[in-house]
Amino acid sequence: MKTTSFIFFISALIAGVSAIPAEDVLKARQTTCHTPSSCKTSWSGKCEDYCGNGATYKKFSHMSSDGCSGLSKKCCCKK
Repeated sequence: MKTTSFIFFISALIAGVSAIPAEDVLKARQTTCHTPSSCKTSWSGKCEDYCGNGATYKKFSHMSSDGCSGLSKKCCCKK
């Protein structure tokens, strides 16, 4: 009985998490990517330079594959 209740609880938890619309998650990620670069596969190790160029110095935040195809990614700077 306890095992069945536990399995039911875990199943309900997984169903609740997977019910989050994918569009909302993607939109939330896109709003956190400030000054995005173009999508390339060769940005690895070069994003600090990309974010550091320009009149105002911005620090590198993270790499994102949102909106990029294949294995390419883009650099995202901090706001």
